[in-house]
Amino acid sequence: MDAEWIGIVGTWLGSIGTTGAMVAALRQLKLERKIRKEEESLRAKEQNRRDEEVKREQANKINSWIDPENESKALIVNDSNQPIYWVVIHLVISGGGGPQTSEAVSAMSEECCPNANRYLRWMVPPGTYLMWLEHTWGGMMRKPGVEISFTDARGEHWIRRIDGTVELLPHRPFEYFKVENPWGDFLIQPVK
Repeated sequence: MDAEWIGIVGTWLGSIGTTGAMVAALRQLKLERKIRKEEESLRAKEQNRRDEEVKREQANKINSWIDPENESKALIVNDSNQPIYWVVIHLVISGGGGPQTSEAVSAMSEECCPNANRYLRWMVPPGTYLMWLEHTWGGMMRKPGVEISFTDARGEHWIRRIDGTVELLPHRPFEYFKVENPWGDFLIQPVK
């Protein structure tokens, strides 16, 4: 082999090496970009989870249930340090036949008697309260229960279902359930 061929082979080998290095660098860049996108996605999901926790913080501290010792009373618990507003308590059936959601009670009430089977209150301060119910629909295999809807201090609208889940409402409870005027605050008594 003469020197010219050695130079050509060297050039070719150098070109192949350069191309290989470039391909490896591009693959590395692509891999790093993919990893960075996955990390950004995980950070965004974690931030969304934290934001949702903050959003639900007060709602998760609100609850209501029928007093197990006296079905003509319900307890309302606002375990947060701020009041809740536009409170609507619906009597529902947790077992047996009858309306099992606040929406079903509201639809049934629209047909016959507005604001029946629901209790309205402008505001419930922090604490535990007892309220008296006119009737509970209990008896004969039916288990009475309550669902509480409210607006929190951040202006978010919520409903705690009879099964304990908390759901976001699209509107203020009085609007969502089409509360008609006139209405008055139901009486609550602090529990000591």
